Amino acid sequence: MFWKWCFRLSIVFVGLWLLLDLSSRLGAEVFWFREVGYLQVFLLRLVSRGVLWVVAAGVTAVYLWGNLALAQRLKYPRSLKIAEVRREEAELSVGLKNFLSPQYSRLNAPKINDAGHLKPFRLRWLLPLAFVFSLLAGLILVHYGKIALAYWYPAFNKNSLPIITPFRLETIWELGRQVFSQVLYLGLIVGIAIAILIYSQFFLRAIAVVLSVVFGTILFYNWAKVLQYFFPTPFNSTEPLFGKDISFYIFSLPLWELLELWLMGMFLYGFIAVTLTYLLSADSLSQGIFPGFSPQQQRHLYGMGGLLMLMVAFSY
Repeated sequence: MFWKWCFRLSIVFVGLWLLLDLSSRLGAEVFWFREVGYLQVFLLRLVSRGVLWVVAAGVTAVYLWGNLALAQRLKYPRSLKIAEVRREEAELSVGLKNFLSPQYSRLNAPKINDAGHLKPFRLRWLLPLAFVFSLLAGLILVHYGKIALAYWYPAFNKNSLPIITPFRLETIWELGRQVFSQVLYLGLIVGIAIAILIYSQFFLRAIAVVLSVVFGTILFYNWAKVLQYFFPTPFNSTEPLFGKDISFYIFSLPLWELLELWLMGMFLYGFIAVTLTYLLSADSLSQGIFPGFSPQQQRHLYGMGGLLMLMVAFSY
């Protein structure tokens, strides 16, 4: 409870700092554009960027929180006795041996109903799997957080522009190598992973909120790409490889890359967060065994995994 209280207090302080910083920037820009006579242009730009922020943050929050809420309903209760699962396995094993015996009557064959469960995970597999997923969640948060911070506070990245790198599955190793090469980020990611393993429900939801704000901020600062997409200027010249007008690569492709950046991160984190919710249910780490995914949990993961794979296909 102490760590939860500290985390909430830090969130309040960060929120106040962002609010004060935003107010100071907004006030300075209002006075400047009023002096030069372009206040209406500034307000139009502000409204356009605000709409993008609300759409991106709102869609992300609804998707992530909705799936996490569904996972909370479908997960195993904390009071589930894993010993019952072990006893059931023993009974099924005895039943199978009797079934294979020549003296066994088929009329009395036990009705084994695995209900679509996967094989239970013992601690030697459960702990590394949960820790790897927690590290991925921390890596996603740090990666997109760095991009948003570079836009929000340019002094954070003086030497180069923010690098828009989608969190693709094949680039996870490269992104991890870049982040893990810095001790500060490595410690932050490991700390996030440990916090998720201890307080999974709270931190998975907190990261979902932070990512909603982060994705909204990224689209907020890339509003020009959206305007360029809707108001392109044809070049009347096609490139020889795909036969597309060159204007496609100038005005349309940047928006599709921006959507890939957003949706890939949202779908990937959603899948990881829901998987962790199920894996850490029923006090599995303490009892040293996860009983397997129920049919409802499998359907939920299949649906989210399908969306993730569609996004991967879209990225190509």
